[in-house]
Amino acid sequence: MASIRISQLPQYTDQIISVEKIPLVISGNVATNYVETKNLFGNTNITPTSLNDVNAMSFVAASNNSAVSFTDTGNLAGGRAFIASNGGSINGSWRSGYIGTDGGVISGAGGDWIIASANSNIYGGYYNTIISSENPNILAGAWNSIIASYGGSEIQGGDTNFIAASQGFVLGSNSNKCAGVGVEAGGWNGPRYSFAGGGYNLTTTNDGGNDHFAGAYNGLTFDGTAKGGYLYKVAGLAVQDATVSNDISALIASSGRTTLYDQTLHTDNIHTFKTETFSVIPAGNVGGSINVDCSLGTIFTFTLTADTTPNFVNVRTGQRFIFIVYNNGSWAVPTATVNGSAGTVFAKNGNIAPSNNGYTKYTATYDGTYMFLDEELGFSAV
Repeated sequence: MASIRISQLPQYTDQIISVEKIPLVISGNVATNYVETKNLFGNTNITPTSLNDVNAMSFVAASNNSAVSFTDTGNLAGGRAFIASNGGSINGSWRSGYIGTDGGVISGAGGDWIIASANSNIYGGYYNTIISSENPNILAGAWNSIIASYGGSEIQGGDTNFIAASQGFVLGSNSNKCAGVGVEAGGWNGPRYSFAGGGYNLTTTNDGGNDHFAGAYNGLTFDGTAKGGYLYKVAGLAVQDATVSNDISALIASSGRTTLYDQTLHTDNIHTFKTETFSVIPAGNVGGSINVDCSLGTIFTFTLTADTTPNFVNVRTGQRFIFIVYNNGSWAVPTATVNGSAGTVFAKNGNIAPSNNGYTKYTATYDGTYMFLDEELGFSAV
């Protein structure tokens, strides 16, 4: 046969979908060999042991004992590409495209696209997109998109999460159904159903708990110690070091604050551009010894139908009140107490004397020990 250049041969342009054979000339060998397309991009370290369908699959494993192996028993499908170099290993994976470099380890994942570089370790996970570089560890996640970069990142556990982490971000175990964004070194130990946004040192010292939002710059801690390790439905937005330690609470802090009460927004320095309103608590007709639950609101209304002795309960330090009293006759208020303790309510001249057959307004302030009442008498219609 006359000599002919390879470039002069007819070009095959159809997609190769079966195990085709390609001529192979090895230097020094007399005979011409062939290689199957399924092994064209492999080396001796690739050891598929239980493949149900090897068609349309590409394997590239090169340099320093990279390995690809499978232990799946029959659910493997074609169309996967693996690139593992410099010691990277891929084990038991399926329906996925992987790039593992510089000693990265990927094990037991499925349906995923994963890029792991610089000694990354990824174990488990399904239907995920994971990009990790510079020594992060991502362990056991499912249905997630995870981006972790730079040294020391560690994301443990997780389910249905989106995580973008850079420069040493730690999300922690049991971190399922979360969205986490960490920039600069930080931590987030064990929250669930949460969003964590951390800029420059997001930190926690205890189990984060459930249902959290965190936006932190230079330090935020969710401390669930007093709640048995869990905090429920809480949020923190901290400019500088702050701690959320109460259920159903939120903290907006400029510097170094800790939450005090459940079901409360905690903040520094409020400015209101327009109106401020409060709920009015109608107590109705009262007489005799009564408890006034100060946790219910700020403005209370009463109608006296007999001599009345109020006992104020559930009062917070620094709380302020307005009590509007209609005296339906000439009834008196002989005394008043806070939490049943005598001598804890102060009024001008030691006397509470609402107007007869009229309205009286009391403005009250509690300092943590005593309640002070300012009495304004003689209100009538104009």
